[in-house]
Amino acid sequence: MTGPYGRRSYVESLLATDGAILPLWGGYVMRRVMPDGDGMDAASAYPMGGFAPLSDVAEGLDRLRAEGAVSLSLVADPLNTPDPAVLGAVADHHRRLKTHYVIDMEAGPFAPNKHHRAEIRRAQRRVTVDRLSLSEVMDDWRRLYGNLIDRHDIRESARLTDTHFAALAADPQALVLAARQSDGSDGIVAMSIWLSDGDVAHNHLGASGDAGYRSGAGYALYAAAVEALSSCRIIDLGGMPGLTDDPSHGLARFKRGFANGERATWFSGFVLDRDRYDAAVRIAGGAPGVGFFPAYRAR
Repeated sequence: MTGPYGRRSYVESLLATDGAILPLWGGYVMRRVMPDGDGMDAASAYPMGGFAPLSDVAEGLDRLRAEGAVSLSLVADPLNTPDPAVLGAVADHHRRLKTHYVIDMEAGPFAPNKHHRAEIRRAQRRVTVDRLSLSEVMDDWRRLYGNLIDRHDIRESARLTDTHFAALAADPQALVLAARQSDGSDGIVAMSIWLSDGDVAHNHLGASGDAGYRSGAGYALYAAAVEALSSCRIIDLGGMPGLTDDPSHGLARFKRGFANGERATWFSGFVLDRDRYDAAVRIAGGAPGVGFFPAYRAR
């Protein structure tokens, strides 16, 4: 099992060109043209790649080399990945990226903390939550996603496209929840999208308008999602946006209040063709400093 982020259809939904993917460890990575236009490298999907945990890491890297990949940049789904220690032993760059908050049903039943239980009850008085097809409410989703872009200043290159959302609308395993004000005002004020595969599920995307934040709609949406996904062994609530991993961040406190466990994501960078990699760095103007991978994409 590779989880929802290991599906071919999911990875292809992120690409402008059909078929620009490469198989790896039971899942797929994206093929990218090198910045100088000569050759290609590979990267995991947004927000992470799904891979079979019991994979032959060396064999997968050799296969990418045979395809001509210069490097591989990888953030792996913490619920579906080879052992991070195994990846770290062969990676050229390997670092802990961020904390994901999870509800592990094997560790105990869903039990939000006291503060969250009160907020859930308050939100459920203010909003109603319905399960819908994304295609039914695509215009509302685009509006709310636009608000998310503005709120977090998401750069254009990181914004998800209508192609991706159309794929989610066609995915029978996507759970789409929408919150409306209980008094009938303001229409849909917040939405969340959850992706599952087998006994694991992920909080994929969520967005809210001002009325949704005022009503605490996120509490009602999360509670409804956990109920809908109660047959799953583990539910990944996700981490912080971007590269943030501050446990005092408001979103971290929000997710932690629902969770009973944590999982770490790791970034792994592999140089697959050293000569071509070093040449690309020189063409790009030299290494930008320690830590950025691949160095030729730093500018």
